[in-house]
Formats: sequence, C-alpha cells, structure tokens
Amino acid sequence: MNFVWLVLKFCPLAKFPLVIPEILHIALVRHWREAYKRCQLREHADRLNYGFCSRAKPIYGGLLSVPFAKAEISLQSERNLNGRLRFRKVKTMEKIDLNGKNLAALARIHAHLCGDGCLCCYKTAEKDRKNRADIYYFNSNVDLIKSFRADMNLLFGVKMTYLPKEMRLGVKSLRIAKILLNLSGYGTREWRIPALIKKASENVKLEWIRAYSHDEGYLPKDRFWIRIKSMNPEGLKDIKSLLDALGITCKITGPNCDKSYYLNIKKMGGLINFTKKPSRK
Repeated sequence: MNFVWLVLKFCPLAKFPLVIPEILHIALVRHWREAYKRCQLREHADRLNYGFCSRAKPIYGGLLSVPFAKAEISLQSERNLNGRLRFRKVKTMEKIDLNGKNLAALARIHAHLCGDGCLCCYKTAEKDRKNRADIYYFNSNVDLIKSFRADMNLLFGVKMTYLPKEMRLGVKSLRIAKILLNLSGYGTREWRIPALIKKASENVKLEWIRAYSHDEGYLPKDRFWIRIKSMNPEGLKDIKSLLDALGITCKITGPNCDKSYYLNIKKMGGLINFTKKPSRK
C-alpha cells in the first residue's frame, strides 16, 4: 500500500488510468440526464397533442415542434416548455382590421389549413433567428391555389411561393403562424372552428364550409349531397353547428371501420350550386 501511495504521489501520470473511469461516469450521467429530458419532452408533447415535424431541430435531444398544437396551450402557458420556446408578443386578431372582406378571407384561409394545409413551428440552429414557422397549402387545383394566395396577400401582405411540381404553396413567417394559431390547431384530429367564425355572418360561415368542402369533400353520384370524411368528429360537429345555423340539412355518421366519420350535407340554400373540381391527382 505504501508503494502504491508513493507512486500516485510522485508520478502524476500513474493517476491517468484512475481518471478515465471518472470521466466516463460523468459522460454517462450527462447522457442519462439528456435521455430523461428527451423522454419528458416527448411525453409532455403527447399529452398536449403536439405533432412532431420532420423539419424540427433537436432541442436538448428532443424534436419539439407544434404544427398541430392547440392555440391556448401553444401560445401561453404550455408553449413555454422549460423556457425554451418563448416568443415575443405580436399583434393579435383584434389589431387586424377584420371587416366583411377580410373576415371572409380569414375564414377561407383557416378552412384550407384545416383541410389540405399545414402549419409548422420549429427550432433552428441559426444565430439570427432561432424560431421559425412554415405555412403550406397543397392542391392540384390551380384556382384554389390562386384563391389561397390572394387571401394571404390581402390579409397579411405576403406573396407565397408556388411550386407547381410539388403542388405546394408556401411561406415562412413566424408572425403569421402565431396569429393563425390563435384561432385553433391544424392537425387532422385537432382542428376546430373558432368562435370568431361561429359568430360571424352567414356569408362568412358559407365561405368556411365551401373552402373546407373543396379540400376534403366530394360529390357522390346522386350529386344532391356533399360528403366529407374526417378523423375529427369534434371538428365535424363544429361544421354541423354552422350548417344548422344556416338551416341546411346535414347528418354525421360513424365511426367507420377505420375510425373515421362522414358528414353528409344536402345541397340546399347557399350550397345548392356547389361544385367541385378535382383537387388531388
């Protein structure tokens, strides 16, 4: 023992084999802590119905993004998860002039994003801008592409980029994303019709229903009904409440074998002349 003590005291290099296990131990502890935080982030995101976007960047080992997060959660308390996604305050919908024309445009934008659209917020490694958001709309119907592009330009003053080969219309804007997330989420099972549109005029309600039907609806052979298939029964109930307020006959059926639901809308009233061009290949 005395010999070992003398070697360790007068020969520092002899300590090196003893230091390696300690370094490995520290590295493993850090790895375990990061893995635990990653699990916490994923479990927390699952509880809040957050989606995981492929464009998202790692945050402490977790892929944290909120393309389909609920508005109240995503922009207030739960949105500041571990203090890593705090955004600056931006203007709310009350500060945007929502006259009849603008509100109808907002209704169409919201309906298209709930249908064939996508809104994704994510973290980047860029120094100048760490938080980013993408807004996309996919459709092969050029008329719907032009309509969505015109509505976004009217309401937010942006010119979206159109990629014909990908049938995609897109823009990067965190400012617009936060405003749109104030309305609702946009996931397949999370989207809802906001109170702003439910309390609007009949014309605005019809604009929302038409826009969503162009994306997700189809016309059966009899042509007297519009049928919408969705995995979101609560969202279909919101559409039904709009139709009931307009005096248009409709009914929800399901669940089906794939856990989907159908909303059948009779072509009458403001929807009597509804027609639909193919929106997908």
